[in-house]
Amino acid sequence: MRGSRNGNKAIMGLGTLAAIIDHRAARSTVLSGRACDMAERLLAEGDFGEALNMVLPVIVKGDDGIVERARKIAALALEALADQSHDQGDAEGELGYLEQWLAIQPNALYPQIRRAEILWLEMENGQKAYRAYREAAEKHPCSIEAWLGLAQIDLAQNHLHKAVRHLKRAWGCLKNAEWGYPPTAGVVMNVLETLYVLTARVYAAFDEKDLAEQVLLQGIQILDEPSLYISDYLKDLRANQ
Repeated sequence: MRGSRNGNKAIMGLGTLAAIIDHRAARSTVLSGRACDMAERLLAEGDFGEALNMVLPVIVKGDDGIVERARKIAALALEALADQSHDQGDAEGELGYLEQWLAIQPNALYPQIRRAEILWLEMENGQKAYRAYREAAEKHPCSIEAWLGLAQIDLAQNHLHKAVRHLKRAWGCLKNAEWGYPPTAGVVMNVLETLYVLTARVYAAFDEKDLAEQVLLQGIQILDEPSLYISDYLKDLRANQ
């Protein structure tokens, strides 16, 4: 009797196994894996548009375990396409690729920062740029680039108290900064120069020019290499005293 019961359990188990076998999902996973392989070959060959087209159906379908790989490939393709548009002076095209990238990876920091920069520096759309920087700061509270972007727009619009608040956040992020751009020596230098100059500009706007000069001199000393940006602003500050 015990053997009979064990046999019945095994048969029941085989029935449930048969019910869960999903040939369609298996086939979909195979095809998605092949699509990603082909897309990676296209990336290596520099055919970024075709690489993107290869993985977009995998991402849209989104019902197998390959989708995260497809998203990473798409992000690489879109970054390369955005860079090409930038090199061609096509701000609208670059912005379009960055928006596509964010649709696929909504929390990716670099496309958020770069989108805000284009809106502010190239399209001069302060309202949209401010919203973009704010969104980046909300998703990445230690994004020093996002807080600096907000402070820049605040200063340009003479919103001095907001600028102070955002500069405090930027300084507070230094120890645990999240970086949109890869933090190479050049990028870090550029960010810190901007941080020192914006801080000095806030002091000067509140008629604290001695403090502004002190911050700039400390910045030159701390950065330990020539900074034309800081030196030029220091000259302007002294000339206007």
